[in-house]
Amino acid sequence: MSSFSESFYLDAPGRLRRLVRDIRFIGYLAHVIWYYVVFGGRVRREYRRCQERGEIYRIDSLSEEDI
Repeated sequence: MSSFSESFYLDAPGRLRRLVRDIRFIGYLAHVIWYYVVFGGRVRREYRRCQERGEIYRIDSLSEEDI
């Protein structure tokens, strides 16, 4: 996986290159927003359920002794 700078910084100028870069960047932003809505929504719903039941919501499987 390439870094952000490798993906979105241009080495050589040009209108076509800027247009392609901008389209790829819009796709990247759409991807990040999609993950936030779908997977973040799952986490938020489960967190609220645990909060209503008075339970601790654990993101991973670490026990209290590991913290």
